[in-house]
Amino acid sequence: MNSLFQTKVHRNGIKFQGIYYRHPALNCYQDTDVIILLNKKRKLKIFNLSGQLICKALPDGFTEEKKVT
Repeated sequence: MNSLFQTKVHRNGIKFQGIYYRHPALNCYQDTDVIILLNKKRKLKIFNLSGQLICKALPDGFTEEKKVT
């Protein structure tokens, strides 16, 4: 089941239900309202208020892109 919520992008990304979601694409959306679509696996799809997809993010700062170690 997916759920839609409206929230604001903060300096550290999006904090939702006590968990931070970060993605570099959110940097230019600081202090802006966005729509988030949360799925069962706690992945977020983040949209602007016009409905355009901004990015996809996982909890605690991990993104769907491969992390470089």
